[in-house]
Amino acid sequence: MYLETGKKPSRGMMYIETHKRKDGSFVNNKALTIVSNTQFEVSPNDAVGKVLGPEHSGRVRCMGMGAAPTNTFRNVRSRLNGMTISTNSAVSSSPTTAAILQEKINNLEFDLHNSQQKVISLESKLQQSFDMMKAYLMMKEGGIPEVLVGFFSAREANNAESEPTTPFDARRSVGDSNGHPRTNT
Repeated sequence: MYLETGKKPSRGMMYIETHKRKDGSFVNNKALTIVSNTQFEVSPNDAVGKVLGPEHSGRVRCMGMGAAPTNTFRNVRSRLNGMTISTNSAVSSSPTTAAILQEKINNLEFDLHNSQQKVISLESKLQQSFDMMKAYLMMKEGGIPEVLVGFFSAREANNAESEPTTPFDARRSVGDSNGHPRTNT
């Protein structure tokens, strides 16, 4: 059946296939009644389970050898921002649930995008702060103190060493510390 449809057969489909003759008729009237009352969901409380009664311990009817309740009726619980959703592994989500989940995904993607933009903005502001601190240190101290070199990249530290020791050295020609020419008196 899997090869024909490409999907894993449900318990209801397996029941139908195992209770039909080669000509397509059902083996008895009871099988026909059960099939007409089934909805093809796989759960302990699905139509097949209700019509056939409770399962025997450790067995699942109409699913072949190796099917056990723990792997056939596995309920998956997911949490999305405080919303708990219980889905059966073989049952598809209803359109309403799918729409709610899609809306939650869209909201989470939007929040992620906003958070990424905030991180980029904060990184830019941090870089501006470092640049302002570097300019202040260059102006007041004449260079970057050894203790603070680690805050700046090696390239910036190398560029700072190649610049004049103070911003005034480049403009000063001859004179004292205040920039006035010396007089001999």
